[in-house]
Amino acid sequence: MSAAATRGSKIDAIRSLRVARGADLKGAKEIVEEYLERSAQVKSRMATASKGGAGSGI
Repeated sequence: MSAAATRGSKIDAIRSLRVARGADLKGAKEIVEEYLERSAQVKSRMATASKGGAGSGI
């Protein structure tokens, strides 16, 4: 999850977590959001990536 999150893609982080842990969508989303709240650096990268639009985290 952290690799996807560090690239700036919240959706990719949720997808990765669902695949890795077999989590449902709601549970995976909550875990990713909690992770982002705890990690200011990752949260900052996600905010920057979301401003650039789809694909800007690559």
